[in-house]
Amino acid sequence: MFMSILGLALSKRKASPYDLNDFLFSADELQEKYEDSARDSEHPHFSRERWLDAVNFGHSEQGYWSWVFEQVQADDDTWLLRH
Repeated sequence: MFMSILGLALSKRKASPYDLNDFLFSADELQEKYEDSARDSEHPHFSRERWLDAVNFGHSEQGYWSWVFEQVQADDDTWLLRH
């Protein structure tokens, strides 16, 4: 029941900058979704370059996909406040 209520809430949202289902995924699930064996995989909205900047400036000590997960969750909270 919780998922159906959550699914309804997600379906009523305005367009986000990327797939709304990303808000529901764990770091491992995000990695699996965007993994591409031909090149380094990355999320379409959160590049490895942005992650490296966060690491180099001391804003993160996390691995890439954990950082992406945190960025998606932060976007979800911010997005919900704006809409």
